[in-house]
Amino acid sequence: MTALGAGLAGCSSSTETQRTVRETTASQTTQSKTETDTTTEPTPSETRTETTTEASAESVDVGVVYIPFVGDKFGECTTVSQPELGQYGDPVPSAIATRHASWLADAGVSTVMFNVGESRRDHERLSTFLRADLGPLSVEPFYVISQALRRDRDIEADFEFLRETLLSTDRCHRRDGRPVITFWDFDFLAWGGSEDSKEAKQLVEDRGGPAGFVDYLREQLTVDGTEPFLVGDFADHAVGGFPADYTELNRHLDGATNWIPVQTEVFDWETTRDHVAQSFAATRTFCDEHDMAYHPMTFPGFDDRHNSCWGSGRYIPRAPAHLRELLELAREYSTGRVNVASFNDWTEGHQIEPGRFRDTTYSTDYLDVVAGFTAP
Repeated sequence: MTALGAGLAGCSSSTETQRTVRETTASQTTQSKTETDTTTEPTPSETRTETTTEASAESVDVGVVYIPFVGDKFGECTTVSQPELGQYGDPVPSAIATRHASWLADAGVSTVMFNVGESRRDHERLSTFLRADLGPLSVEPFYVISQALRRDRDIEADFEFLRETLLSTDRCHRRDGRPVITFWDFDFLAWGGSEDSKEAKQLVEDRGGPAGFVDYLREQLTVDGTEPFLVGDFADHAVGGFPADYTELNRHLDGATNWIPVQTEVFDWETTRDHVAQSFAATRTFCDEHDMAYHPMTFPGFDDRHNSCWGSGRYIPRAPAHLRELLELAREYSTGRVNVASFNDWTEGHQIEPGRFRDTTYSTDYLDVVAGFTAP
């Protein structure tokens, strides 16, 4: 066990790391819905619009978050999710991953952001995925650092595995020759709003403070003298202005992205879109001030009301048109890369993988929207 992992024992659901919405977020208008409110959403055929001609004038580089642990959640945590390829296992079989890669490549996606840091099975999951035929896709670690620390993972062992298995290979996504690594929920390290976050914040101080801790990450993830390109997920914390502790931590990274802005509220689409616009604008301003890249995160909606394992009633209506709106918005603020959450997180209802969710079969509708933005 490393010093960074010491004292952070225990396992928690993914929703427990979500922070209370800042006052500017909480004041947004919300719309109450119930578990049965699925008929209020437009179907993909009603919302789908032709995007290729409109969007292809300025194509974007797209990375898509990939969730490898969803396989053992079908039937246990969710009974309303049915991938077109059938309910696959954990780890995702290489044959299924090959088909997933084909869909993503056909949509013009350049990079798979592979979720790592959840559990001891992650090394097996990534190794299995890398054995698939990934075609032209590159792979980028999407390291869930707050989960890793909360679950007392040996993150140095994770980093060693990533160096040997991915970062040192041609398959790794690079920016200016540097391997790119994105850290989910990075502000957890400066938050201090819960007992385990306080411990994580102290560990940052023990490494010499924010600058020293980021230097530590660079040292751990450097391969053959080449430093990594570090991107942090800042969620929507830039709205209204970053707290000082967040600013001091975040400014030492090379880039930023934003996870889906859902906590416990139920959001209507207009409220969501407006809040995301504020978040994109504020985060881009921060990145410009600190000479950082900005990779805004988009999504088609969100629905964990069906999730019997860690769902907390969070809901944003799903529709291909919603993904298109956020991609258009993200293109305005991006410095060259746009992210999508996610390819296959069926447990939280933001997947674009073809299949059936609740009462809606949508085939490649969401992937077709992405293709409209990647076409040259």
